[in-house]
Amino acid sequence: MLKKSPDMQRIAVTAQEIPPYGEKLLRDCFLDSSDRRPSIHDLIEVLNGKNTRKMSGLGRTVASVVDCIISRLERYSLELEKRIAERTAELVREENNVNELLRDMLPDIVRKLRNKLPIEAENFDDAGNLFTHFPEFAHVCSQSQPLFIIRLLHRIYTLLDGLVEQHDVYKVETIADSYMVVSGVPVRNGAFRHAGEIGNLALRMLAAVQPMSSMVMTGVDFQLRLGMHSGPCAAGVVGNRMPRYCLFGDTINTASRMESHGEGGKIHISQSSHQILHQIAGYKTEARGYIEIKSKGKVETFWLLSSDL
Repeated sequence: MLKKSPDMQRIAVTAQEIPPYGEKLLRDCFLDSSDRRPSIHDLIEVLNGKNTRKMSGLGRTVASVVDCIISRLERYSLELEKRIAERTAELVREENNVNELLRDMLPDIVRKLRNKLPIEAENFDDAGNLFTHFPEFAHVCSQSQPLFIIRLLHRIYTLLDGLVEQHDVYKVETIADSYMVVSGVPVRNGAFRHAGEIGNLALRMLAAVQPMSSMVMTGVDFQLRLGMHSGPCAAGVVGNRMPRYCLFGDTINTASRMESHGEGGKIHISQSSHQILHQIAGYKTEARGYIEIKSKGKVETFWLLSSDL
């Protein structure tokens, strides 16, 4: 707020004492249309263009007060422009973060959504699916505080997310302690590469999480259990509000069965994944034998032990 000076307190301007150009300038400042009002620069040009040497003492005082006001308005305008530029830069950064998050959640779908293009589900002939789970998670939850569980999962998922970024795979979702990734979807990568990417990722996940077992809870063997399967599936966006990119098909169910019928600290793989890894070469597996799988009957499965790649 502008503080009144002694000179301002003594001023009592009448309509007769205001110069003609000053009256017009004041009237223009109060026009309803903002486009027709003079800008700060217009005011400066008008005032600087007038000869104030012949003004009375009152006129010079008024001009001095107006100059002071305009000077403050100029400083305010510059500061406002600076703040607007900073906020605009922040907005651009946030928009980029949102776009990156959307690309991770809905790969190649964001562009179609923004351009109002139709989004149709696709069939993928070759996809490698991996499910992970901690068998002792329920026991740990029953013996721990909720905040500890949240911090634990955040630490584990941050670790796994870092590994996912180093492979040609897409993180589908996480539900509690379950983690699901896929390779060959939404970007196709051939009939063999998907299995290699998933196999290498599974081995690295197992090695990365294993040292954390002793840090969770004394007397609890907190190991990661993994299941892997290769085959065809369908994928597409489900829902309009908070849409999700989801995978469907027997391949997804079989991969889930591989995980649930596996063992802690091991990677349980199906026969199809075993055959593809054998064709790629460089992977060491071990036959588990035939086990009963829901909706499948007795099927032969294997353990993935290591990789030379």
